[in-house]
Amino acid sequence: MTVSALTRPGERDRLIVKIGEIDWIFCLTLCLIAGAGAVMLFSIAGSSWTPWAAPHLIRFGLFFAIMIVLSLIDLRVWFALAYPIYGIGLLLLVAAGTSGIGMGFSIRARSSGSLRSAVRMISRARGAAAPAPKPPCSTRTLMA
Repeated sequence: MTVSALTRPGERDRLIVKIGEIDWIFCLTLCLIAGAGAVMLFSIAGSSWTPWAAPHLIRFGLFFAIMIVLSLIDLRVWFALAYPIYGIGLLLLVAAGTSGIGMGFSIRARSSGSLRSAVRMISRARGAAAPAPKPPCSTRTLMA
């Protein structure tokens, strides 16, 4: 039997026990990765926290705190909410695909008829470079 099976009823619902069950090595790994990213952004910005490093660390800290709070919620709550959250997400996905609201890409891509023309429209919209010109001579003359 495990130690958790031998505890009193309701013992595992205490906040200090839930905090102790968090995988802190994983959290430390996430913090190290975010810290390395912040150091890179700090370096790229010429040893300045703005415009990139400080917002990066603020966003990371905010979402790290949200992650810790969400990990303290009982697993039975997540099991009860899983299907409703899935259904809402599926409805939003269908609504986004059928409404055509946004950049207007979905309507143009459907009316053009092929994925190739949709990719061509995206590359034109983003100002992609033209394909490289062909060399003036064939490769056979260069090899000979």
